[in-house]
Amino acid sequence: PETIVFDKSRNLYGLNIARAARKKYLLVCEGYMDVISMHQAGFTNAVASLGTALTSGHASLLKRYTQEVLLLYDSDDAGVRAALRAIPILREAGVSSRVVNLKPHKDPDEFIKALGAEEFEKRLEQAMDSFMFRVHMAEREFPMEEPQGQNRFFERCAQMLLELSDELERNLYIEAIVKEYGRYGVGTEDIRKRVNTLALKGTPAEKRIQPKSGTP
Repeated sequence: PETIVFDKSRNLYGLNIARAARKKYLLVCEGYMDVISMHQAGFTNAVASLGTALTSGHASLLKRYTQEVLLLYDSDDAGVRAALRAIPILREAGVSSRVVNLKPHKDPDEFIKALGAEEFEKRLEQAMDSFMFRVHMAEREFPMEEPQGQNRFFERCAQMLLELSDELERNLYIEAIVKEYGRYGVGTEDIRKRVNTLALKGTPAEKRIQPKSGTP
């Protein structure tokens, strides 16, 4: 149990070993058994939060040891939600992230037992950019066979792109979205215009002084 001395939101299971691993990234997963399985299979750069969701404290701790994190949360809906929550927390701390697809298996422990370390290594190499992972997960929410669903999906993409303060990064992701979803007839300029429209809507218009009518 958590105590004054033992703060779960600021500790990561396995970090004492993982920080010495000669890898350019750390593997972050959900459970103790996943970490143990990965370490036994030779992936000694694996850590897990201590039965809690990833916090800003965890992200700051990770930042001390790495620039990049690969997220290996469970492949079920709860795992997807946990990954979606973790991505902006890591980004805020200055840690880039990618997401590993473990399907058809539920977690790293199950995957390694079924397919072995070599296949697991291949999955790590195929890890998806975390922003594009968010885009893919957003796609699930809309009926993409309908024009209205497509329109709402691209609106969501524009909202996510607006979160990116770096213009070059934003343009690169616009290109990536168009490359992936161009089959819906959307072009680079379409997305850019939608982002710009949203940016204008986001200006503090309500704070502007409105002309008064009638007697002061």
